[in-house]
Amino acid sequence: MPVLQTGMFPRFAEIDYVAKVNDLAEVSSSVSTIEEMVDKDIEANCVRKVGSHTRNLLRVKRGLEMIRVLCEELLDTE
Repeated sequence: MPVLQTGMFPRFAEIDYVAKVNDLAEVSSSVSTIEEMVDKDIEANCVRKVGSHTRNLLRVKRGLEMIRVLCEELLDTE
């Protein structure tokens, strides 16, 4: 069962995460690599702006890392 469906995260966090993943899925049709996506955001000077693809990628990556650590901690305590 996906972590987001287990009730481990508040609904607002799930909505925010899904919106970021959807943004990345949408932009993936117009770029061939992550590097290209980041380069385009750099050229547009929007890397640090809320809602930029690069920022969304970083947030999703951090979220997945948090889930990994949480699962490791849960397994270590059982």
